Amino acid sequence: MARKFMSLDALSRTPEFRACTIRQQLFLQTYCASERDLGVADAKLATRAAFECEDRNTHRISFQVLRKRRVKAALRVWQTFGKSPRRIALDDLRADIAASKPGSPARAKLREIEAKLIGVKPKRKSK
Repeated sequence: MARKFMSLDALSRTPEFRACTIRQQLFLQTYCASERDLGVADAKLATRAAFECEDRNTHRISFQVLRKRRVKAALRVWQTFGKSPRRIALDDLRADIAASKPGSPARAKLREIEAKLIGVKPKRKSK
């Protein structure tokens, strides 16, 4: 199933987008357009477009921009467009599982929650 994307015009009218600086807005538009058109969000392309920096600095600057609270909020609006609250919760949970340490109690608990969310009975440990 093809992913539905929010239009860049609709994104630009959101309060999260409007809270960003002009350069951050240009970064977001380029970043989101590259994801929509190329299938992969290109942070370096967005950084070069918005900040007119040299190639050797694009990685560092793009990393800094993507960590900004306002940019994260606008990207969250873009990435969750058209998804149900359940799908959003499941995606967030899977991201937490991926970020957790393999074999840790936290990962086991997250896996248990995921199983409940998707309706699968967790495997019982044999004694």
